[in-house]
Amino acid sequence: MTRAAPPPIAPITKPSRLTRAARAIWALSALAGAVALVVTFLRRTDQFGRVQTMIEEMELGYDAETVDTAATIAFWSVFGLFAVLLIVELLLRGAAERRAAGRWFLLFLLAVHAAAAALLIPFIALGAEGTSTRLLVVTQLALAAIALVVTTVASTVSRRRRPERAQGQERTTR
Repeated sequence: MTRAAPPPIAPITKPSRLTRAARAIWALSALAGAVALVVTFLRRTDQFGRVQTMIEEMELGYDAETVDTAATIAFWSVFGLFAVLLIVELLLRGAAERRAAGRWFLLFLLAVHAAAAALLIPFIALGAEGTSTRLLVVTQLALAAIALVVTTVASTVSRRRRPERAQGQERTTR
């Protein structure tokens, strides 16, 4: 190798402002989701009683032990589902920055998360105390949607700014 030939290593570039903004919004979304899960966990004993009452009001005729088991299964299943969705969203954030397929899958995952929140939030956010949990879940979903849009825009803008090198064209050194 001569000194005139550039090294075969791509230079490390600093992320654009849009990319940094998207990462910050993703972090806020994750924080809101984590706080919602922590609040739900801390209020679980109160929520168990409310879920039991909700199941009893369905008048299915089950004994108290069966209702207690059903309430426990319903609560922890919904809690686990929201935790898994939040973790998968965070894991896909990096893929969404680099690949269109990652953004499409993340969009699908956000739609599933929103549908699950709309249908299953009564199992983890009942009563007057549940208002804050509902608000945190909605905030997390809204921030995740905004972050996905900003990530998509940042990816599109950065792709347009990168000039494609012609085959055989050498990079110039600074």
